[in-house]
Amino acid sequence: MDNPAAARSPTTCWRANLTDALGDGRSAVVVAPGGVTDCWERAARGGMAPVLVIAATERALDRRAEALAERHDLIAAAVHGDLRADALTAVREQLAAGHYDVALVPGRHLGDPRVRAALEAMPARLVVVERAHRLATHGWEFDPSWLRIATLIEALGPPPVLAATEVASAAACDEIARRLGIVDALQIVSDLAPGNLRLEVRNLAAMRDRDRNLLALMQDAPERAVIFVADLVEAERIAEMVEERCGIATGVFAPGDGAVLRGFRQGSVRALVTVTSLEPGADVPPVPLVVHYDIPPGLEQYVRQALVAGRDGAPATSVLLYDRATLPAMERRALGRLPAPGQLLAIYRAIADADGSALPYATLSRLTGLHPLDVHLSVEMLCLGGAVETAARGDEWIAARAVAQPNDAIHEASMQLDGLMRARQEHMEQIVAWIRSSMCRRRSLLQRLGHDGPEEAEGSCCDRCAPEEVGPLPDAPAPGYPLHVGDLRGWAVDLYRRPGDVQPASKAGELVHALKYQRADGAAQRLAWMMAKRVRMTPILRSCDLMVPVPPRDQADVRSPAALLCEPLALLCKREMVHALVSVGERLPQESLTSWSEKKRNISGAFKLAAGVDLADRTVLLVDDIFDSGATMLEAARVLRSAGAKDVCMLAAVRTTSRWRRET
Repeated sequence: MDNPAAARSPTTCWRANLTDALGDGRSAVVVAPGGVTDCWERAARGGMAPVLVIAATERALDRRAEALAERHDLIAAAVHGDLRADALTAVREQLAAGHYDVALVPGRHLGDPRVRAALEAMPARLVVVERAHRLATHGWEFDPSWLRIATLIEALGPPPVLAATEVASAAACDEIARRLGIVDALQIVSDLAPGNLRLEVRNLAAMRDRDRNLLALMQDAPERAVIFVADLVEAERIAEMVEERCGIATGVFAPGDGAVLRGFRQGSVRALVTVTSLEPGADVPPVPLVVHYDIPPGLEQYVRQALVAGRDGAPATSVLLYDRATLPAMERRALGRLPAPGQLLAIYRAIADADGSALPYATLSRLTGLHPLDVHLSVEMLCLGGAVETAARGDEWIAARAVAQPNDAIHEASMQLDGLMRARQEHMEQIVAWIRSSMCRRRSLLQRLGHDGPEEAEGSCCDRCAPEEVGPLPDAPAPGYPLHVGDLRGWAVDLYRRPGDVQPASKAGELVHALKYQRADGAAQRLAWMMAKRVRMTPILRSCDLMVPVPPRDQADVRSPAALLCEPLALLCKREMVHALVSVGERLPQESLTSWSEKKRNISGAFKLAAGVDLADRTVLLVDDIFDSGATMLEAARVLRSAGAKDVCMLAAVRTTSRWRRET
C-alpha cells in the first residue's frame, strides 16, 4: 500500500496485532471478510468502553444490543432517529453519564441533529466504523452519510478509530483513512482469496447457456449453495427453475427477509437466490458452492459474494457465469441509476413542499423513478450542499426543510456524480479485464485490488491453473417468470419493461405493446405460440382443462388483448375456451393507480359470471396480456372459485418488474 504505516499481517496473528494496537490507542483500517466484531467487543470488555459503533443499517440494532448484554455483559444502546424525542433525550443523558458500554447508531442517522447531539455527549474511548468502504468513492457503495463521521470523531476528542470492511482495494483503504483523519493508522488486510476456495469463470454464449450451466451445477446436489443475481424478478425465476428442475428446496432472499435465511440455516432451504451480499459475519452454515449468475459490478463486489463459500475452511467453489452479451445490461444497471439534475430538483421541491414533515424514500422513488439507494444519495448531496436542512431522519425517510436555492448544491452534486460514474466505469472495466485475463485468477485478483498476492500459480486454486472439463449440460428450460399473488400461482412468458428500466424491452414485451396499443393481430398469434410452449412445459398449467380470458374494462371491447391471445392459445393447447367472466360497473384503469390497496379496492366487485356458464369441477387457466400487481387476476379467480371452479392458475404474456408491497 502507498501508506508507509500500512501493514499486512498474517491471517493467524492479525487479530492479536489489532487488539494490541487498539490497546495502545492507535487507529486501524482493517479489511477482513469475517468482520472484526470480536475484536472491538474484546476491547470494550478490556477497559476501552464506552465504544461508539457506526453501523450499516438500523435493522436489527435492538437485537444486537440485547445480544451484547446476553453474551458479553456489555450494556448497549441503539440510538437512531426513529426513537421518540423524549427517548432520545433520555438516551443522551445516560450516554453522557457513562451508563452504556456500547452505543450503536446507523450511519445514515448521523445527519439527524438530535442523534448527533446524543452521540457528542458520549465520552467514547473507541469509535468503530462498520462498512467503512462507504467512505470511499473508490468503493462501490459510497454513501455521503459516512462523510459526517470525521467531524463526529473530532468532536469526541478524538478517540482511536477502528474502520472495518469485509473487502476493499488498497486505494479505498487509503481513502478511508484520509476521510476519517487517521492517516497514520495501522492497515491490516486479511486473506481475500483463501487457498480452500477455487475461483472459476465459465465463458458462455447466451442466457440459455447460463441457465443450463446453473442447472448442471445444481444437479450435482451440493449440500448448500448461494446464487447471486442482479435482479429480484430474475431471482424469482431462477429459484422456481432450480426447484422445479433439480428438486432442491430454494428460497429468494432480500434484505430483511429473516424467514428465508432461517430456513437456509436450518436446512429446509438448500439453495439461496439473493440480490444482495450477505452481511459480514452473517450466521449462515458452511456453503460449498457460490454461483454468480450475473457479472458483479466490480471486483470488490465479486469478492464479497465469492467469500460466502468456504468460510469453514473446507474446499469450496465460486463459479461466475460470464456471457459477454450481458455487459450492456451490467453497464445500464451501474450507470443508468445515478440521479440527473432534474431528479435532484424534483427531490428538492418535494422536500420544500413537505416543509419539515416526514417524507418516505418510497414516495421520492415513485416521484423520480430512482432506486431508493439513489434517492438517499440525492438527499444526502442536497443536505451536504446546504440546500436542505435536516430536522430528523431514519433509514428510509427524512424530515427536512429547504433553506437555500438548490442551484449551487445541484451543480456540486452533478460534479460529484460525474466522479462516481467514472469510478463505477473503472470498476466494470476492472472486473471484465480480470475475467478475460490468462493469469492465475487468485494472483490476478489480489494484484488488481492492490494487495499482495502469490508469486506463482497455486495448484487447483482456479480454472486457469487447473482447468476442469464441463460435463454434458441439461436442456434449457422454457422461458418464463413465475407469478404469485395470494394463493394463486402461474407463469408469464417474459418481462414487460417500463420506460426508465435498466433493461431493454423483451421480444414478448414488444409484441404485447403492438397488440395492446396497435391492435396487431399477428402479434397475438406469435405470443400465443410462446405461451403454449410454457403451458406444455409446466405441469400446473398443463393440468388446466378450460381457458378463460380476463374481461376488458369496457365489456363492449370484443377485441381485448386477453381475448385475442386466448383464442389461438386454446387452439394450440387443444383446450376449451369460454368467456366466463363479464365486467360490471365503472372503474378506473388499473395502470393509473399507484398502490396495491388502491388497485385492490378499484377492482373489487368488477366481475361477475357470464350467463349459462358451468364451472363445476373445472380447472381454469386465467389468461391475460400483462400481469402487474395481480389484483385483477385475484379478483377474477375469486369469482371463478365462487362459481365452483376446482382450481385456478394464471398465465400472462408478460409481467412487469414492479414490486408491489402488500398491505395487510
